[in-house]
Amino acid sequence: MVMQMQQTVVAVLMVSLLTLIGCSTSDQTVRVNGSGVKLDAELARVSEVRRLLRSACNKLRAAAKAQDSIALLSEAEIQTEEALTKWRSFHETYSDSAPLTYAAHKDWSSAAHDIETGIHDMLDKIVAKHAAEAFKSCGQACGKFVEMNAVAGLRRTSDVLFRFRKAAKPLAEVLISGNIARLKQASDELRKLRDDAMHEPVGGTGTAEEKRQAMITYSVAVDEFLQAVQKENVNEVAQSYDRMMKAMELTYDIFL
Repeated sequence: MVMQMQQTVVAVLMVSLLTLIGCSTSDQTVRVNGSGVKLDAELARVSEVRRLLRSACNKLRAAAKAQDSIALLSEAEIQTEEALTKWRSFHETYSDSAPLTYAAHKDWSSAAHDIETGIHDMLDKIVAKHAAEAFKSCGQACGKFVEMNAVAGLRRTSDVLFRFRKAAKPLAEVLISGNIARLKQASDELRKLRDDAMHEPVGGTGTAEEKRQAMITYSVAVDEFLQAVQKENVNEVAQSYDRMMKAMELTYDIFL
């Protein structure tokens, strides 16, 4: 009963907080070096490539565990080829100078080339039917977008959630060993990344209400996990970790 009351209070506070920070406002703006700019066609094209890769990643994850992965690999190949084609087209459009969105990036062309190389590597591994290796390459390619945005001073909530996943995913192995002390050490970083994701959420294709609800669910799930870690309840920690990761993935999709 106490836990339910705590969750209710947290949820109410989150609704108020998200309203104050503007999560319900139009997401036709992004944050570049602290300033609001129009989400133009350039950024829309980049987001389209990232969503294609995200979808392909999900298929590769499933293919790596499936006994019959032919259909999944075929679908992932089609999406990865499309992502590669679209990214090459975008890069060629701005081969002489950086697009406005990435004007602050001093080495835009090199960063764009690195992304193209990463997607190509992913595609080669898919064609070779190496699902697990292709999935790893997909994560690396997606990470290059996050790095490029950071260098350009471009703030996207999906990038913060990507970093949250990167910090939280290794903890699955820690859970198996039951090393609560290690989980406590990771708690501050997870809390900080969660708070960062909630600060002026931007980007994505979901509706304002979908984003608000997803962010609330994600934030409450993070709090439940951190509380379970502090109580050192191994079973509760494992269950809350699964809920937290599922909520994070859903929120990531909505803000991508």
